[in-house]
Amino acid sequence: MSASQPSKKLKGLNDLRRQCPFVTKQALSEILQYVEDHGVPDAKSAKSMRRSAVADLQQYDECAHGPMFITEPMLCQDGSHMPVCMVNLLTFLYAAVKVGGHFYECMQSAFDVLGPSSLEAPWRLIMYSDECLPANPLAAHARKKVWCTYVSFKEFGQQLLSKEDSWLPIFVQRSSTVAEIEGHMSQVIKHLLCTIFHGKMASPQHLGIMLDKPDGSKWRLYFTLGYFIQDGASQRECFTIKGDSGSKFCLKCSNQVAILLEGETDEEKAVCKATKKSDLVLTSNEECLQSWDRLHSRKATCTAKDFKLWEQASGWTYTPHGLMGCALLRDYFQPCTMFVHDWMHATCSSGVMNIGLCSILEAFQTEGLQLWKAMQGYMADWTLPRAFESCKMADIFSAARVAAHRQAAKMKCQASDILCIYTICRYYVQLFASRVPQLQKQVLAFLAICTVLDTLCSIGKIQVLDRDLDQKVEVALNAFIEANWGHLMTKKFHWLLHMGDSLQELQQLLPCWCMERKHKQVTAVATKITNLKYFEQSVYTELLGEQLHRMGRGTVCTSNFVILQGGARAYRNDVVLFKAEETSSAKWDCGHLQAPFKIDGKAFCLIQVYSFGTYKPEKFFATWTNQDRRVVVPVAEILSAVTYTCLKDGILTLIPSHLK
Repeated sequence: MSASQPSKKLKGLNDLRRQCPFVTKQALSEILQYVEDHGVPDAKSAKSMRRSAVADLQQYDECAHGPMFITEPMLCQDGSHMPVCMVNLLTFLYAAVKVGGHFYECMQSAFDVLGPSSLEAPWRLIMYSDECLPANPLAAHARKKVWCTYVSFKEFGQQLLSKEDSWLPIFVQRSSTVAEIEGHMSQVIKHLLCTIFHGKMASPQHLGIMLDKPDGSKWRLYFTLGYFIQDGASQRECFTIKGDSGSKFCLKCSNQVAILLEGETDEEKAVCKATKKSDLVLTSNEECLQSWDRLHSRKATCTAKDFKLWEQASGWTYTPHGLMGCALLRDYFQPCTMFVHDWMHATCSSGVMNIGLCSILEAFQTEGLQLWKAMQGYMADWTLPRAFESCKMADIFSAARVAAHRQAAKMKCQASDILCIYTICRYYVQLFASRVPQLQKQVLAFLAICTVLDTLCSIGKIQVLDRDLDQKVEVALNAFIEANWGHLMTKKFHWLLHMGDSLQELQQLLPCWCMERKHKQVTAVATKITNLKYFEQSVYTELLGEQLHRMGRGTVCTSNFVILQGGARAYRNDVVLFKAEETSSAKWDCGHLQAPFKIDGKAFCLIQVYSFGTYKPEKFFATWTNQDRRVVVPVAEILSAVTYTCLKDGILTLIPSHLK
């Protein structure tokens, strides 16, 4: 081979990259590999690609449940009607089961555990709605900002519901369009539910729907409305409640009001006084609906000024065309029971932990300990599991960001960042607590909030009782009062008092981590679409087509990471805890995951094992020393990837609360 041949090959590859529109090198590599394996497709034009994507979805239009997409006329604020496209969930369910793969496997798993659904024991539909922003978030106009709605089934269980493809997208619409609709998302949700449960083609509640399995056999699925899981802003839109701006801010309580402190004008900083469940007078579903009905009857008799006061006092934003006013849904719509607070937003998104962590660091600062300044270097000494490598912990404590945290009196960072750093901060605070005995109450308040978040994170991994959760929440709220932090207890602190009831009712308590990740599938598609005239239809076609293709393709095996029983991932080079060997003196063993592999279809990992040193359960850490020993461990025995820091002759690992 002449010396010029390699350079000619490389030049040809470079010419291809420069001649074509930009795609990443990895993407182009996979395209070329596909062409090498399967040949060049006969059709190559962009028009043919669009037609093939549409045809791939249209093949399901002939099923018994109607076309994949339906258009509903929605009343606008100016009195006109706007056609709005949405996904026919029944047909999408049919397609998701027919192609096999992840969603079908979730359903099969639920059938195996619970048995078939029936008229007497229907499955329960979970609905999630939120906004996400494709394209540049700093652009002057957020023209592509969209409302999304995803659904799944409670019966899948918390572990399967933590996977993105367990959720089916049924509505995507630009926020600017939704803003023109009377009642905004409340009318949209009403139409979605009416098309699902009161459509012309099927009745999933009373007759069930027939689904074809990949092997040709059939399922009959009965399901009804289960509950809504959303953040506070989305719940305000869908349930047409005033939320933070109302005198009665909580749909579930009839006696709770939030108080603006003297000199404060920001409604979000209004504080709550309730610290015990016994302080609450809970609203029943019937009382909630009657409250809305009374407001509805006053609309015809009150002046506009008086009616606005009634809205403020009752906590409603009135619209006759929304979810609360729909007569078709009244037989099974239970607003208080179906209204479930998301603990992710309650604790980690400008929530309880953001405030608690900032408050304890500020308290140390007041006593002369420069923890704010030291945190940046300290965080750099810790290593997160690779699943969280996007979290740059040291950057959260840069000088500029610390100034922003202190000015806002809360940690200003992503919810996932809070989840990564709070355990490290707890360990750090405990190290210095003995130096400032005068801050004992503040330290206890912070540790109590950590315990609440530990407990919420443990749901779905170990059994958590609703009464235990309630007790820990009450301890934390009382500790905040004792620490003189009562002026910081925003409405998200109040949400915690309702978590135990939701856990008791549903036997699960979903956070929104998975649905936030699901948004990435929407933004990946929507960001690249520039024709806004057909924006929604293009997003639907690509989004649904991608998900059905992934499900039909099945699980893709990789040697870079393994999926643990709880759904979490452990990557190559992570430090992991795994079931202890019989000769071990530790509660679990710890090691460095060096190589995942498969033998006869079974997954294993080669792990370099550390020698057990000490374990301090009250401080959530264990120490280990280096040794030159390797073992092969079945993936089923790996418990968790862990956060660690290096010691002189080993490592210190933080122990997840559910393994403590």
